Amino acid sequence: MITSVQGVEAVVRRVLWLIRNPEVKILVFSTWSEVLQLLEHALSTNHVPCVRAKTRKDLERAIQDFRAPRQKGAQSLQTILLHLKQGGNGLNLTEAQHVIMMEPIFDPAVEQQAIGRIHRIGQTQATTVHRFVVERSVEQNVHRICSARMAAMDMRGSTKTIETPLTVRDVALLLDESWGAPVHASSEAGPSGLHERPY
Repeated sequence: MITSVQGVEAVVRRVLWLIRNPEVKILVFSTWSEVLQLLEHALSTNHVPCVRAKTRKDLERAIQDFRAPRQKGAQSLQTILLHLKQGGNGLNLTEAQHVIMMEPIFDPAVEQQAIGRIHRIGQTQATTVHRFVVERSVEQNVHRICSARMAAMDMRGSTKTIETPLTVRDVALLLDESWGAPVHASSEAGPSGLHERPY
């Protein structure tokens, strides 16, 4: 879970920056319902229309609004907040160009499924992944473990989820550093037209 309010603030700032373009569409993923609820409140406070899809019915209605053509002079829905589990349900949301991951994910295959909601056949625009992590915290250490697993997955050429138990070294790495530093985000170009904003 994001260990600082600064994490939510950083995501809100990024969304506000992105939606200056009225054509932009954004998916925000988190593994924590509480974080999505906090983000929903923060975005609403900043007058950003968004939907947090809590049920399947909410999700269907949100997708319909998300896909609706923008009416001239009207504010359209540009942001959907999704639990990470909703990212692997065969959704096709190529209307979006941005995915925001609010925290690092242990299983890189699950993260790739979420990103695959927009970066897939039928996408005609450049897509960008924005990742956020609290530096010098357990999140940064989760990212290190996840990066190693992603590299191993790439070497196998597989996108299938493989349950790998944490080793003693992994647990030691998770607890290695102090907590509470600011959120960090940077950017670089990724492969195949996928642009990433890594940790």
